[in-house]
Amino acid sequence: MSRLPGRTAIVTGAGAGNGRAIAQLFAREGAQVVCADLDGGRAAAVAAAIEAAGGTAVPVTMDHTRDTDCTDTAETAMSRFGAVDILVNNAGVAVTGAVAAVSEEDFLRQLRINVLGPFLMTRAVLPAMISQHSGAVVMIASVAGLAPRPAQAPYVTSKHALVGLTKSLALDYARHGIRVNAVCPDFVRTEMSEGYLRYRAGKSGRGLEAAAAEVAADFPLGRLGAPDDVAAAALHFASAESAWVTGETYLLDGGRSLLEPRRPRGAGPG
Repeated sequence: MSRLPGRTAIVTGAGAGNGRAIAQLFAREGAQVVCADLDGGRAAAVAAAIEAAGGTAVPVTMDHTRDTDCTDTAETAMSRFGAVDILVNNAGVAVTGAVAAVSEEDFLRQLRINVLGPFLMTRAVLPAMISQHSGAVVMIASVAGLAPRPAQAPYVTSKHALVGLTKSLALDYARHGIRVNAVCPDFVRTEMSEGYLRYRAGKSGRGLEAAAAEVAADFPLGRLGAPDDVAAAALHFASAESAWVTGETYLLDGGRSLLEPRRPRGAGPG
């Protein structure tokens, strides 16, 4: 049985990695998906793949740090499908480094993409969700939004802020039937995290897969996260399975926090 029959979902950063997996899973579960991405070609490719598999999708080229792009995306969903039932704020970047090593420009860029973008995109869909007295917003945050990690000050700050935004939105809009929750993954192997693995491989002189295996050994479940893991968690928050859940964070870490619950270890962007 499909879990999102007839629902309309907007997924930002849908052109690759976690966003692509979320868009494809939501479509398989019956949703009509607006695949939004800064890279229009990637968004179009994901939407085409969904359509080829029998689903329904429309691509949108947009920058979620621009208010007009966010409102246009919401309007596209309304004009094409008549509703906005689900928003997944997935688009993000990782700017790492200790405070003394990070420029003001890079720090502000991190906040614009990881915090301002979700704020603007959520604000854009609120009128539709309030009007229909229902909606589910899913933030793709990080374990770095729950505890600090070494040499990741900008990223940690942005993800803590995103978790705070999640809880504030959940409290403010619960009376309108809108639920807001956050998925907090640890190390998921995507295009973004490949850079860290290449760095680690170069530093050790070993291959990429050897570096990935070394990182995976830190997790009790013995493997790195996959985009499909994030998509499954997002589906739970987007569907009626979590109808009485709002303002929560879903820790997705392969059991790693069990090893050092007070001091999460650093292993690249999570």
